[in-house]
Amino acid sequence: MHPRRVSTRLLVGGLTALLAGVGATFPQSSASADPAPGTGNWPMCGTAPDTDGRYCVVSMTRNGVDITHPASGDYYLPYIDMIGPGDVRFGVEHYRDGALVTRDNGAGGLMADGELVPGDVFDIEVNTGAVVPRELFVRGQDVTFTRGGNATDGYRFGVRLQPTPFAWLKIDDGSPWPCTVQACGDDSTIADPYWVYDGFITGYVTDISWASPAEQRMMTGLLHAYNAQDANLFYDYDTNAMVIQLANPHLKEPGVVATGAYQTFLPYSMLTGMMNVPDPTTLTGGSFLVSRAGSGTTVPFTLTHHPAGVEILIPDITYSTPTYRIKPRRSAPGQPQLRRVVRVAPNTTRVKFTPPVANGGAVITGYRARCRRGTAVWHYGSATASPIRVRNVPRRPVTCQVRAINRIGAGAWSLPKRG
Repeated sequence: MHPRRVSTRLLVGGLTALLAGVGATFPQSSASADPAPGTGNWPMCGTAPDTDGRYCVVSMTRNGVDITHPASGDYYLPYIDMIGPGDVRFGVEHYRDGALVTRDNGAGGLMADGELVPGDVFDIEVNTGAVVPRELFVRGQDVTFTRGGNATDGYRFGVRLQPTPFAWLKIDDGSPWPCTVQACGDDSTIADPYWVYDGFITGYVTDISWASPAEQRMMTGLLHAYNAQDANLFYDYDTNAMVIQLANPHLKEPGVVATGAYQTFLPYSMLTGMMNVPDPTTLTGGSFLVSRAGSGTTVPFTLTHHPAGVEILIPDITYSTPTYRIKPRRSAPGQPQLRRVVRVAPNTTRVKFTPPVANGGAVITGYRARCRRGTAVWHYGSATASPIRVRNVPRRPVTCQVRAINRIGAGAWSLPKRG
């Protein structure tokens, strides 16, 4: 797999190949530490050639049982390698009796690398050395993504997932890649029998090094899981939407539709800082519009809250090369931050503030401030920007607040401040 960096304004990721490693030159670390490896399977941590516990596989289990030491007759082989300076790939292949698994598909039991049992649960933990794992792309289902480690001991990522059905199409048109989001046939296109799996796992993590530091912080923890052969996944600033372009021939064999799915985890930091959601902890299914691009047709989805973000799942994708848009519905703005309340005349205060981080997806048209002493009547002032003057207030110190307004309505009042 090799990430493709193309989008309208800000790319979140791309995926253009399946099991193709791309050679690269990586920076060397000090003589006392293992250097960052190139392509090729990484060792288990603590086993040769690893000497420092970095750039190695910490653990891998199937249904809670270690699979790093194959049992006789039937075993799973993980592969972890680097496909770019900030991209670490992983996957699992299933062997039986020393040979890749074969499946009976009515064509003589053609060999299928990586055939996995769909209901099995795999846990993968990897030390990525100096590579900071921020975003995950994976062909799998029921996926969770965790991060940890540090610069001294090496950063880490963990993935828990189940294998997903997969159908691959090779296009013999001289192009460097097979089926892509630009060319993947139509609803009647049938996958190559050799490349049809009931269960499959492969993916990669990336450090998002192409993005600004602020964007990296907001997108850390972003997850994309699907069973499409190719995918372009990015955030479009112009429309405030996540755009998902998937490619999949869908038909495993004539008359049998291969159902697709897309799962994403959107961190709260991204929802607020990039998608302008004032309080993402209050989001519900009705807070998003998920539609098929071009037609505007809405599609079913589920939304689940987690401690640091929300998971959105689009199930039952049954047509080829779909494009979806995940867009938060517009809302009132978030809270401004009240900085100072300054007395500028015996009965006038000046309220200084900074705009809210999230505008609710609509341009802020104005601000309103209010001040009072104790529980007395409020005195108001308005402006299109900071500061706001509030007149006719008592001469003694007052408590003030400010709120933002857009075309949807007025947002929550800021925390109070005296002055």
